[in-house]
Amino acid sequence: MQRCLTLGPAQRADLWLDLSQRSVGSTFELRSEAFELSDAGLVMGGPGMGGRGMGMRGGGGAMGGGSSLPLGAAISLLGIRVATRESFRARLPQRLSSLTPAPDPPADTPIRGVPLTFQRMQWSLDGRVFDMDDVADEETVVAGSTHLWDLTNGGGMMGMRMAHPIHLHGRQFRVVSRTGGRPANTLREGLVDSGLLDTVLVLPDETVRIAVTFTTHPGLYLYHCHILEHEDMGMMRNFKVTPP
Repeated sequence: MQRCLTLGPAQRADLWLDLSQRSVGSTFELRSEAFELSDAGLVMGGPGMGGRGMGMRGGGGAMGGGSSLPLGAAISLLGIRVATRESFRARLPQRLSSLTPAPDPPADTPIRGVPLTFQRMQWSLDGRVFDMDDVADEETVVAGSTHLWDLTNGGGMMGMRMAHPIHLHGRQFRVVSRTGGRPANTLREGLVDSGLLDTVLVLPDETVRIAVTFTTHPGLYLYHCHILEHEDMGMMRNFKVTPP
């Protein structure tokens, strides 16, 4: 049974909590567990990821706000005490979803590489930073089409290797594969890539391939890192959906 869950900013999870077998007076807690800073690729005391299950916790140094809680430290998020015994008849269904496993994309599915890098004191997507009206050819897709995007967290200058929760607007996607990275990274233990997602956490030196069937509604949509400092430092772009 999975006992921990790694969530980056903008990622969510539904929890079912059954206290019917707990004795009155018993207590327990939900915790954000400690993790090694190197697992999130943090350098120079900058901003980063929170523990398994939480998002941002501010860092020190020139790239993040100060915090009395050290990065990577364990923290109690929620304390619960059972005060009374109540009758409870609801049961967790054996099957929560009828969603079938993601099929293999057709061999002719377009593949786009999206490097996640740090250059010239800016975070970038495929070497580009945010521009209100700019859309590259690689960022233009036909409504309803399916594409594979390879999100590669390769760092960049100054050895910057930081985890990035990448979020797409307008459509959910599926994770096809996750390759690279450090096998010993403790944050990988709690990753859940199954089902439909709108945000995926890309750990340092990993490539995460996602399959996106784009919306049928033409227009401009955003994709970006959901760590606000990274987004504000350029890691946000438009993609354009055009009519068929």
